[in-house]
Amino acid sequence: MLMFKTSRICICDVLFKKKYGDFWQKHEKSNPNFYETIFDNIKLKHENFLEYLKGLKNIETVLEVGCGTGIYPTRYPELLGQYTGLDISKPAIEHCKRTLKQNFICDDFVKHEFDTKFDLVFSHSVIDHVPDIDSFIKKIALCSKKHAYISAYRGYFPKLEEHQQQWNKDGYYLNDLSLSKITEALLEVGIKEDELLVKLGDTGHKERPVETIIIIEKS
Repeated sequence: MLMFKTSRICICDVLFKKKYGDFWQKHEKSNPNFYETIFDNIKLKHENFLEYLKGLKNIETVLEVGCGTGIYPTRYPELLGQYTGLDISKPAIEHCKRTLKQNFICDDFVKHEFDTKFDLVFSHSVIDHVPDIDSFIKKIALCSKKHAYISAYRGYFPKLEEHQQQWNKDGYYLNDLSLSKITEALLEVGIKEDELLVKLGDTGHKERPVETIIIIEKS
């Protein structure tokens, strides 16, 4: 298994470019309850986010990056305003479009060009698997007008000086985030230190009880 200490594009991305994202295309077809099972196994994680969400004011437009089969707009439509969901999985987005009325996009988030910014951008357990961590988090910051909430389920790593990445043979990355690199990346796109909070979060999951939570509150 290959190991990397950077989120920059490297030879691994070239070698596996055609395979990246395949896991989500195939898994959703073979197991349509995949996202529901994951969601219900980490209820505390989502309860914490819902408490955050309820405390926000004047939120009209919302973007979820990695929406899967649309569990949030299905269960909590009253909290999400004008919702847009984006996911790299074509089967998941097709399911959303068949069953829900909100706006859904099938694309690679970092490559997608948006026509507008959103009051809130949120993403759960996606940054853990992307090829370029810094580009992903910068894009979230740039897409947000007011708020952003990103959770990384693989753990909390305050001592890491660099991001660590492993390529999983199933077709995705396993990322451990460096808190200092997160801060550095966000400062580069204009986020101020007093607008950023990176903290330890609880997931409620036995095997991975803690996560990294990144919150941006633009002034």
